[in-house]
Amino acid sequence: MKKLIIMAALALSAFCVQAQERSIRLGAKVGANFSLFTQSVAPFDQKTGTRFEFFDRDVRISGMGGLTAEFLLPKGFSLGVEFLFSSRGMAYKEENNYAVVLNEEGENTATNRFTYNIDYLEIPVTINYNFNEPSSSLRLVGYIGIAPAMAIHSKTTLRYAEGLDGDGYRAANENANLKNVRLYNNNVLAGFQIGENSTKRLGGYLDLRGTRTLRPVFQGKSRSANIPNTNMLTFTLAIGIRI
Repeated sequence: MKKLIIMAALALSAFCVQAQERSIRLGAKVGANFSLFTQSVAPFDQKTGTRFEFFDRDVRISGMGGLTAEFLLPKGFSLGVEFLFSSRGMAYKEENNYAVVLNEEGENTATNRFTYNIDYLEIPVTINYNFNEPSSSLRLVGYIGIAPAMAIHSKTTLRYAEGLDGDGYRAANENANLKNVRLYNNNVLAGFQIGENSTKRLGGYLDLRGTRTLRPVFQGKSRSANIPNTNMLTFTLAIGIRI
């Protein structure tokens, strides 16, 4: 894992040095992650009779962003390397009838929310193919790849909606360290980009991506992760620019 990350970082550096030859397109991207675990982990694997009994699974929405480099190859192919910060995880939510948050229809949408927060540094390496002709002004690119990742921060948060909880007193928000998160992981990914196709000026694009961990998110058995084969799925919507 470490060797793969180092090799990808060196490749990105080499691409940056050669960017002035125009066979390299540098850029940046930012977007939102929608992620969830493939299985429930503690304390939601056996929540009956606990204070989490009425919490339901929910997608965690978080942010991502970083730098990109694309090495142009013949016949519509290219090699992509990215250096990203990517926040992912999982969430559970419960209706809170002791707080009032009204939407436009006058419905109460107050919820208590438990979130698993895991931040990664990722270096995706992709093989890309442009389905349009090089002369076209529209770029339609499909890609597959692998993304080595290192966990740099992990915790859980429990946030109560403003109001009183079921016992009649104001509940305090809670934070805790999330233990036994695997430090290094690999992700398989696939995606699609649509945007401008120009080698002479700045071009923007929209990027849709799906990612799945190849190894369990947690290692070993613990109170924080007593289902060790839990993986994570992430869907990403991002916007980017290419120079």
